[in-house]
Amino acid sequence: DCPSAIVPNVGEKGYYRYALPPEWMQKLAGAKLSAAERLGVVMNAAALLKSGVLNADDYFKVIQGFSGDTDRFVVDAVVGGLRLAEVALVDDESRAGYRELVSRTLGPVAARLGVRAPTAAEDADTKLLRRTVFSALGSLAERRDVLDEAERLADLYLADRTSVDPDLAIAAASLASRRGGKSRFDGWVKLIEGSENPQQ
Repeated sequence: DCPSAIVPNVGEKGYYRYALPPEWMQKLAGAKLSAAERLGVVMNAAALLKSGVLNADDYFKVIQGFSGDTDRFVVDAVVGGLRLAEVALVDDESRAGYRELVSRTLGPVAARLGVRAPTAAEDADTKLLRRTVFSALGSLAERRDVLDEAERLADLYLADRTSVDPDLAIAAASLASRRGGKSRFDGWVKLIEGSENPQQ
């Protein structure tokens, strides 16, 4: 049988970029690849976009092929690519469509992870993945439900630092600051000034 996709850098062990026709890149995005190979596809797609070899429509089709991915490094690369696209491609006219695309791309993994306190068995990668996705859905997709939840979590954390996972609290605080509020700002200043470790 013929392979469903050609993998130009098996195991992502080679130190090079590759360029494939758009339809082949899309097939790669839907193929059964290792995490390293999936990361390679995302990074190569971004490089092709930057160089003008891959147009915006084809790039977004490749990126959406990773909508269900739960590997933290792959999702980090996807979010990085979405941020790149926002700066390079999105204007006022296309912003609504872009927000919808981000929501579709990251929505499946967000639904799987949920916004909740980590369990004892949950590893650091999962907690960081949740923060990345939550932050992107709020800042890039500007989803109202995420921004509302960010405000709630930020206020909870201000009241009790044990009530919210610190990794998620960082994202929540950043998103909540978009809507501001003097009392919330003063609360964060007080919290930082009274903390032995300002990063907590």
